[in-house]
Amino acid sequence: MDAFKDSLNAMAEMFEQKMSEFQQGLDNGPITNTSLAAEFNSFRTFVLSAMNTLQRQVEFLGKHLGVTGFSVASIKSSHRLGRPSEKKPRPIMIKFADVALRDKVWFSKTGFKGSGLTVSEFLTKSRYNLFMKASRDSA
Repeated sequence: MDAFKDSLNAMAEMFEQKMSEFQQGLDNGPITNTSLAAEFNSFRTFVLSAMNTLQRQVEFLGKHLGVTGFSVASIKSSHRLGRPSEKKPRPIMIKFADVALRDKVWFSKTGFKGSGLTVSEFLTKSRYNLFMKASRDSA
């Protein structure tokens, strides 16, 4: 978990440094396109907000799952599913590099009760159909 937080902090510092450099370039020269400055400010606000939200989510997960030793290297890939919606947040799919950590997260999912978060497996259509058939046959 500390390694993940360190990575987030390093990423935030990098964003801040790059945005400062860009801002200096804007400050030093005449701005011929005022929408460029507005886009930069919008991007800056978005990046800082996203980093802050991500940091809070990681802290929340760490507290509720009791996961220690979590690092960015433990995740092979992650991305959001579906289209953005005002009605509900999009699910996040995470592929773990470390099976032991995946299992720890999976078996700790009862700690999410009442939090509004759920953990579920993502199955391909053929595996889902096979799972459903096996469930019907065993009932």
